[in-house]
Amino acid sequence: MSGVFVLGGHQTDFARNWAREDLGISDMVAETVRAVLEDAAVRPEDIDACHVGNFVGELFTGQGHLGGMFAAVEPRLSGTPAMRHEAACASGSMALIA
Repeated sequence: MSGVFVLGGHQTDFARNWAREDLGISDMVAETVRAVLEDAAVRPEDIDACHVGNFVGELFTGQGHLGGMFAAVEPRLSGTPAMRHEAACASGSMALIA
């Protein structure tokens, strides 16, 4: 790998109550993946790897396999290496340095 570039990002609304909207973790991931792709102005085919930082996702949502959700919400990411990083409050930082 010759270089790593963070071209875009997205943060979901902390105050939003997804459950009241009858939405779940897959809806949140879908919104985030689409927003990141739009913010970065890149095609999914041009992404070499996907990383997600998460703390105890399985405890609160029943879903711990978050890396696999990238391709589930954006089929053009199928075959792209994807992984979840968990390090308590440093999960996001770990995803960035991965």
